Amino acid sequence: MTSWMMVPGLLKPLANDYVNAALKTPYLMNQLLALSAMHLSTVNQESSAHYTSTASNLQHRALRGFNKELNDTSQSNATSQFFFASLLALHYFAEMISGDPEQEFPVTLRHVLEYFRLHRGARVLCDRAHSTLAGPAVMGWLLTAVEESKKEPHTPSESCTLLATMLQASDLNEDSLQACEGARESLDLVHRWIQGPNGWGVHALLGWPNLIPLRFFSLLEKQIPEALVILAHYALLMHRFRGFWGFGDVGKRLVNGISGLLVAYWVDWLPTIDESETPLTS
Repeated sequence: MTSWMMVPGLLKPLANDYVNAALKTPYLMNQLLALSAMHLSTVNQESSAHYTSTASNLQHRALRGFNKELNDTSQSNATSQFFFASLLALHYFAEMISGDPEQEFPVTLRHVLEYFRLHRGARVLCDRAHSTLAGPAVMGWLLTAVEESKKEPHTPSESCTLLATMLQASDLNEDSLQACEGARESLDLVHRWIQGPNGWGVHALLGWPNLIPLRFFSLLEKQIPEALVILAHYALLMHRFRGFWGFGDVGKRLVNGISGLLVAYWVDWLPTIDESETPLTS
């Protein structure tokens, strides 16, 4: 799992927790295997259809098992539910977004929003686990990892500095402006998690949907320009991690799609894709 999920050293204890929980929870194991099959479908093109079908069957089995245990509030199941939701979200992304490179941008954007909501479901289950004192080792480890990353030397990224200037010139109402600022600050935290010897790699990006304000989702749905520009800067990071099988070319598709959607005024705030840049692997 650590190899095909590009898990850096800092996060290997968490990956081990996923596997250990899956060994005790059939629905979680089925979802983990389903995601593994999705990965294999991108590696072996000749057997892609077979692995995609296998992934679908395993996921359906996982969902049935998950639904049967939904009311189980035990410590072990609450932690497994949290793990399950995060794997389910990534599976959805790989199947519905990166797995369909020819889809039109409005469809891609709609699926990205649904992916964010699925990831948010993992946060809800995480909060539930915390409220029932479930999985304290996992929660404690995550909190410690976040605090340790904040101690690393950090200079605000050019991307987030540009976004701050954009928001200062915005005429959004206060609530919407706060939502965009929260998303921008969360994106800056993602930049921090990527950098340094204790970087989270691609998993820093996977954490962003759990950090952004709920109102920001609504702004994306309404295609508010400021929100779309922030999403484009997040997508630029996805493009830099395009070597991760689950992302593929989605980052580039989002940046180009958003650039084509917005009028000329927003061009100066949008990122540009550098095709010559080597994909990040850690």
